[in-house]
Amino acid sequence: MYHSAAKDYGENLFMKEGKGSFRVHGAEATRAWYIEIVDYDFKKDVQLPCGHFSQCIWTDTKRAGFAVASTRDGTVKIVVGQYQPPGNYTGKWIAKVPEPLNGQKRLPRPTDLSELPTFDSVRECLLKEIHALNQCDPEELQTVASLK
Repeated sequence: MYHSAAKDYGENLFMKEGKGSFRVHGAEATRAWYIEIVDYDFKKDVQLPCGHFSQCIWTDTKRAGFAVASTRDGTVKIVVGQYQPPGNYTGKWIAKVPEPLNGQKRLPRPTDLSELPTFDSVRECLLKEIHALNQCDPEELQTVASLK
């Protein structure tokens, strides 16, 4: 699994392996990226081990698109999140990755994923999760990719 070489957008990847026919939930990918908040220091610049988290909430992001692909045998699913303009620039992390409004690092709640929407039914699941976890206004981002 490799990131795209494109420079005009940021990208997060999530991979899940399974047997038989299985689905990937947008909340699974979002939580995998967002959980990096645990190790994030909001007073330091450049924190590459937390790059998925920071890209999710980078304040300059205006558009985001999400898609899922699978291997031919269906045993591996990959979720791709792309953000434009890209984030994670040296010297800008402190200004562009805001602390939670209440000052507390809020972790994703454990949820029964079988009850969550899949990419097949809700294309904005990832954006809604990101905004809910970061206490942002969901109108700030626009989805630009169809997840069919």
